[in-house]
Amino acid sequence: MKQLILNDSQTIQPAIHNQLLYLNQAAIAHLERKHRPNESIHQARLCFKRCRAMLRLVRPGLEVQDFVAFNAFYRQCGQGLGQMRDTTARLETIQLIGKSRKSPDTEAFIRKLVSSLAKAQRDWKATGRQEIEVSGTIAQLSGFEERIRQLSVTGNAAGVVKAGIRRLYRQGRKRMEALVFGSDDAGFHQLRKSVKYLGYVFESLQYLYPAWMKSQMNELVKLGRLLGSHHDLVILLHLLDEIPAGRQRTNLRRSIIRRKKRLEKRILADAALVYLWKPSEFAGRVGVLVKNRG
Repeated sequence: MKQLILNDSQTIQPAIHNQLLYLNQAAIAHLERKHRPNESIHQARLCFKRCRAMLRLVRPGLEVQDFVAFNAFYRQCGQGLGQMRDTTARLETIQLIGKSRKSPDTEAFIRKLVSSLAKAQRDWKATGRQEIEVSGTIAQLSGFEERIRQLSVTGNAAGVVKAGIRRLYRQGRKRMEALVFGSDDAGFHQLRKSVKYLGYVFESLQYLYPAWMKSQMNELVKLGRLLGSHHDLVILLHLLDEIPAGRQRTNLRRSIIRRKKRLEKRILADAALVYLWKPSEFAGRVGVLVKNRG
């Protein structure tokens, strides 16, 4: 990811403009590629998530209406391209679960489910809607560049970054603490978003102190992957709810729930280490790094 080069003697606005324009143009470049369209869409959606992470980083320097509008725009871009990628993720997860199943009946049930998902994927491609969504998203992104150039971001780099990271870190910490007292799927999904946004921010600031930044980012990436696996299992459980009841479905559902419970214990253990700091202390370290580099 392109580094967010900051100068504490100037406002943060030019750096954010450059970062958002770069990510916007990178998303267009990915979507214009014809080779491996699923991977291209995946990479474009990562660009949208990184844009939303940058918006959260500088939220203290944004007008409320600007944050809401820009965040909604990139969320909409990602959701519009999400169907094919979500189906692919379901296929990969159910195939992984299928490798650990020894019952012939359950194996047959999983093969049937995989076949159904693969058919849904082929049917979606056949409609041509994916190409239409991609073309429409490219047009939207191209037209949005002028709005990026006009975006007002006030405040010096160290102050805005410190406040933005404190907000991101505090939000994730609160979500983790809430799960300790009562876990639910929606809570883990919210924690996943907090972890991903903070991870993208650290990815863009590695140059400030590569060893420490990379160490923090690696912890966030590891936790994010666990939360991603948890999310995929939740989606699969919803998918199973749409299938007629039967012994094979019941057995597979139990297996997924057991796997999900084990994941939740690992997630909370890792999250406790990631969110060990007080938010003000954690953000203060980054603020000092920005000042020293500026």
